[in-house]
Amino acid sequence: MAAEIIQKNLDKNQSLQRYNKKKKTHLLASITLDLLGMATYLVPLLGETADFVFAPIYGIAIFVMYRRKIFSATLGGIIGFIEEIFTGTDFIPTATLMWVYTYVFKKNSSYKEFIKKQT
Repeated sequence: MAAEIIQKNLDKNQSLQRYNKKKKTHLLASITLDLLGMATYLVPLLGETADFVFAPIYGIAIFVMYRRKIFSATLGGIIGFIEEIFTGTDFIPTATLMWVYTYVFKKNSSYKEFIKKQT
């Protein structure tokens, strides 16, 4: 009985460590995506053309990272695409805002879904 409780605690700790690693990875990826989106401002005129190429990549990347919540991921991907495609909106950190929504505002449901996928 005691061995089972210890094993469950170990499993929970391992799951929590994997969840926290995924959370950090998503944060770094989100920040990187947002910085890449803003980097197009560094090249005048060519930058807006680059946005047409980067916008679908950005939207798909957001969707793929946050796909466990299909509605949020779809909405985030669409907003990210629109934000990148329109001139002057690259400063909005859509991917990072999705991270905040997922891991700060919806942290309990996000963790529960992660655990559910692990079992």
